[in-house]
Amino acid sequence: MPTPGSLPGVPPAYCLPRPLLLIFLFIYICMVDDAHIPVRRVDSGIPLAAKKAKGYFLRGPIPLGWLQLAAGLPGKAYTLCTILWWFHGMNPTKPIKVTTKSLKEFSISEDAYRDGLRRLEQAGLVTVTRPEGQRALVKINMLQD
Repeated sequence: MPTPGSLPGVPPAYCLPRPLLLIFLFIYICMVDDAHIPVRRVDSGIPLAAKKAKGYFLRGPIPLGWLQLAAGLPGKAYTLCTILWWFHGMNPTKPIKVTTKSLKEFSISEDAYRDGLRRLEQAGLVTVTRPEGQRALVKINMLQD
């Protein structure tokens, strides 16, 4: 193995000991601007994380025929169906228990809630279970084509 300064054709001043060479190489790499480093995009097959939605939103799909039937009902039935679909979007497998807070946020009184729920039930859009001493449990019925 040649020692520093003993390489044929290379003057001794240009031959650095290995640790010193590594230090200079490290400094050079650190000084390179990121824009000059070649980049290759690789598709991992995993979709990028979606941005989290800010605020409240309705999760679909919501059948248009269902909404059209609810829109034809009098009173606050259509507004109530919006609340029902909002809760359904958060947890589609559980029955819906409409909270007093959500009724206030949508400007629905307790009387309008009971009336709208009865109208939606009569139209066949929802199935309601009324446990004694508790708020009604609502299940949205999907319409058959």
